[in-house]
Parts: sequence; structure tokens; C-alpha cells
Amino acid sequence: MEAHADRGWALIRLDPMFTLLFGAQTLDFGPRDVPGMIAEIGLAKKETSPDTFELIPSQKLGLDLPSVLVEDHVHWFNLKTRTMEARLVETLWKSSPDNWRLHFSSGSHLMTKGDARLFDVCSQTWQILSKRLQALENPMNLIITLENSDTVSVDLPCCSLSFFINDKEELECHHPCGMVYDERQSVGMLIGLANKLVLQPKANSIDEGAWRLVLVPEGDVSFTRQDGHVRVMVDTSGSMQKRILYQLFWIDSDLGCLIDNASYATLASNLYQAYLHALTSKPSSVDPLMQRTGTEEALSILHSAACWSFMKVDTCSAKLLCCIAELTAHQTWYLKHLNCMQNVCWLKGLPVASQHCGFYIACSSIKEIQQQQEVFHEKSTHEQSTREQSTREQSTREQSTREQSTPLFEDFPPNSGDHLLLCAAIRAAVLYPEVSHVRLLGCGYDSVYEARDA
Repeated sequence: MEAHADRGWALIRLDPMFTLLFGAQTLDFGPRDVPGMIAEIGLAKKETSPDTFELIPSQKLGLDLPSVLVEDHVHWFNLKTRTMEARLVETLWKSSPDNWRLHFSSGSHLMTKGDARLFDVCSQTWQILSKRLQALENPMNLIITLENSDTVSVDLPCCSLSFFINDKEELECHHPCGMVYDERQSVGMLIGLANKLVLQPKANSIDEGAWRLVLVPEGDVSFTRQDGHVRVMVDTSGSMQKRILYQLFWIDSDLGCLIDNASYATLASNLYQAYLHALTSKPSSVDPLMQRTGTEEALSILHSAACWSFMKVDTCSAKLLCCIAELTAHQTWYLKHLNCMQNVCWLKGLPVASQHCGFYIACSSIKEIQQQQEVFHEKSTHEQSTREQSTREQSTREQSTREQSTPLFEDFPPNSGDHLLLCAAIRAAVLYPEVSHVRLLGCGYDSVYEARDA
């Protein structure tokens, strides 16, 4: 009997919840005369409450509560009051009125914090609102509450955004203020981008000429072919600790373009916009708002001063440059010693006309500017590295040295050669307007056809 008990205590000590609660403490175990309880743990702590609590494993609540109330929380169920309190791990032994509490009663349950009441994740209200906002954040990350018995509020913790239902039953954003959810959700460009949220001014807005705006989250981008068009997805998954950044663009219907916030615009934000335009391009037709294809808009951004005037290319910008350059079909000579035939590797899921050779050339030019300016950054980088090495341990210094020695454009696709790119540009020139032609082309490559009967 004692052997079985010893094995039971060993299993308890290995349980992740035990480690979370007690860490490496040495505790005394002993049998207890309580129905359904196999043992009690002796703690060097004075009892401050006569109530009995049960620990609810967090994994049991993953589909019943928002992730923000499950991750990094410990859930205690009070057998006397029949309430479950969600406490932060940092204060798992301390009850607080600021914690959410789930109250159980016959046939119903209610989760509250002060005057706020949490909507059930299976309720119709939750399903409708989460469907509208899932473009920015995982529905299970939302906090949808009823406050003061008359106001429905929605918090997006990872995006640091919040909405509420106004008097006209519109989903209104706290910031930017005065903007409500647009039922159309159509921008007239970026067609096929699944992760975007379009807002419009309120009906009673003072400025009748106010623009609509679109919010696009940042993250790893993937694309696939669906119903004759490219569907582009931005990965917003991850734990609650992950902060989701987003870009905000005003929709200028007069100029037919997206206007970013100039005070927050960076090289990375411009490259990200160009990348999305390139992926959502439909070569057979122009975008209704821009009156040109996404490929043309992407090339226009890449050749603009915003992408050529910079002090230094950061890691994010370098990664985007690599992604945009990879959109160009990779071409190599077949039988390299002959240079008479070639292999072309097209990206799966992206139209052939969208894989413009100008993407690689433009990104290579930006990369060359960065490489030419590296000499101006070497001195400051060396001084900063010296200061860091004087305050860190040897192992940390070695790791820092390895990170700094990693090439910024390590994943940049190999050069196909100017001759192959030139041939591809000449063949594809008929598909694009002249403004989209690459710099390798000149008027000298055009010739007038002379008929034999002339």
C-alpha cells in the first residue's frame, strides 16, 4: 500500500500544475479524510479562509473562455460559493476584486468583473462580432463584455484596439475615433487579402468629406489560388503575449490610392504595402480604385523616393526585399555551357503575369544602395559592439558576434543574370504599360516589321 502511495506522490510532483503552484518547494504529503480527495499537502502557511478550493486545469477551459483569461492564469473553484476565480500566475494565492469570476447556478452561469459581464464564446453576439473582427485577431483572443447593463464593448488585446456598439447599433472604434465598421469591407484594391478591416466615418460625422480607412495587420504572409484569384493571408496566430502590429491606410477615392500616415511611414511599411499589392494583383483586369493592376502599383512604390531614401535597411525590410524579389520567376540556363536554352521556375499559386522581372531588379537596386552605405555604419556598429562586449559575459559576447556576422540578405534569391532578365522583360513587355517596363529595356530593342510585299 505504501509503495502505491509513494508512486502516487511522485506522479503528483511531476504534474505541470504542481510545478506551477509550488515550484521546487519540498512539501509533505499525507492521506486525508475528505471524499474524493486522495491526499492533502502540508503547507507552512496559516489558513486565512474556511472555504475549500479546487484547482481547475487550464487546458480544460481552452474552448470555454477567451485565451486572455486562460493563458498565464490559475483557476480556483470555491466549493462553498460555487464560483471560479481566474487569477494571474503572479498572484495565484491572492484573491482580488479585479479578477474575473464565473458564478455557477442551477441551469446557468455568469462571468463578471465589477459591473462588466462577459459574453459566452458560444453566444450569438460573440459569433457575430468575432466574425467581423477576425481579420485582425483570433476570435478566441477577444474580450466581449456588457458594461453598465447597456453597452457592448469589444477589446482586441493583441492589437491594442477596442470597439463598442453605439446608439445606432454600429460597431464603433474608440481610436481612431468617429470611425465605424464598414459593412461593404471593399477597398477597390488589395482584392483577395483576407486580413483587412475597413472602417468608415459615422453617418453624423461633421466632416462629410472624411475618408474611409483600412487596417492591415503585419505578419508572415502566405498565398494560395482560390476561385480563380489569389487569396492572401497574414498570420496573426500565436500566444496572448504576441503583440500584433498593423498598418493604417486612408482610402483616397479621388486620387485612387492608399495614403499612409507619413509620420509613421518607414521603409518596411512601404515594402510591406508593395508586397501585398504584388500578391493581390489580377493581371487580366485593373483594380477599381487605382485603375491599374497591383503589379503596376507595387513597382511604382518600389521605384518611389520612399523606398530609395533611407539611412539603413533593418532586418524586417531586408526580409521583405527578399520576399518581393522571390516573386520574380527564377531563370537559369539549361546546359550552362551552351547558353541556348533555359529553365523557368514559376511560383505555384501566383499568376504568371504577376511574377514580374522588375521586382527582382528593383529589390536588387535597393540592396545595392544598402551595401554602398554600409561603410558609414561600420564605425558606429563597431563602437556599440565594443561597449556591449565590455559589459557582458563571454558566452553572450560570442552569441552577439555570431548574430552580427549573419548576412542581412542571406536569403536573397540568386541573380539569374542580366541577359536572362532582359530576355524575360522583352517577352513580357507587351503585357504591361510602358511605365512598368524595367530599366534594362530601351527603345533600341524595338524594331519595325517590314512586310515582304512592301
